[in-house]
Amino acid sequence: MRVYFDPQIFILQKHGGISKYFAELIRQYLNHPELGVLPVFRKLPMRLNVHAADALGLRHFDLPRPLRAAIFALFALSREKKANITHQTFYSRYYVRKKRPWTTTLYDMIPETHGFNGRRNPHLDKSQILGMADHIISISATSASEMRKLLPNVEATISVIPLAGRSITGVKVLSRPCSRQFLLVGQRGGYKSGNLALEALSKLDSSHSLVLAGPALSDQERKLIESLQLTDRVRQRSPSDSELDLLYQQSCALVFPSQTEGFGLPVLESMTLGVPVIAADNDVNREISDDALFYFSSGDSEALASQMKLVCSDRESLAGILERAAIISSSYNWYRTAELTAEFYREIQASLSFRAK
Repeated sequence: MRVYFDPQIFILQKHGGISKYFAELIRQYLNHPELGVLPVFRKLPMRLNVHAADALGLRHFDLPRPLRAAIFALFALSREKKANITHQTFYSRYYVRKKRPWTTTLYDMIPETHGFNGRRNPHLDKSQILGMADHIISISATSASEMRKLLPNVEATISVIPLAGRSITGVKVLSRPCSRQFLLVGQRGGYKSGNLALEALSKLDSSHSLVLAGPALSDQERKLIESLQLTDRVRQRSPSDSELDLLYQQSCALVFPSQTEGFGLPVLESMTLGVPVIAADNDVNREISDDALFYFSSGDSEALASQMKLVCSDRESLAGILERAAIISSSYNWYRTAELTAEFYREIQASLSFRAK
């Protein structure tokens, strides 16, 4: 079965959770022909994305936003490659071609519930796209439930297929020292509540530090760090995947203060590598990780600081939670995600063939 993955997300994102998801699907299908899916895609956009270039063994190169916008528009006008099914990677109506079975993935409903901070909201066409899809994949039951509440007119069948953490094949899981370094991975603005981690850190003594693995510090973050007198205790990094693995293992715990998520890949990656996770208590964290995290009340910097102090000072009490985390994280892997998605593609074909008779 030939499945066409359109280039939208690989042009829009240099790196990120959504593009990583599709890059891993493509990697699995190329490496495991027994899954019965031949991925079809355009190579040029794949070079613009770190995860896709890595999956295909291509040289990655970056382009400024205006050039990416021009390439996005150019490929929106181009013909799709021949395939049995199209899997649309994001929500632009300009990429819709209803000439074959067609699906898309629901990541979350966060822009609808928490607003969007940016120059142009790329989710503007989401409700239209979801309404046009023959079937929809949701990366979590939480996202699917929120979509049904907010978009009751979307009638397509939804299949929940979870993501996976980073594969640790070839990654040496270290015996970690008793570190007092915490790690926060990914975006930090808006609902991600990155400032909460800074406020919590300021409530701990100066032996505790925080690494921000993600985008460069904003002016607002710099001012907050200075006002909280954390200049010597906070570092920003933009690591590669292998460098991020090392940061995870050098850290006392992952701090994940996000108010909500569609899935929460850093949590699963941290669990996979045997690193404790301190996370806001919300529906998706409970769905994916159950009781394997150290929870705190969302938005409460005092509660977050208390959990950070506990994780660093009482390592023996971690054994039960880390054992539980290892069991849960082992049930998520990219091969299984690709296998379930391949079954989903076959169901789409069978369903539409039946309707055509």
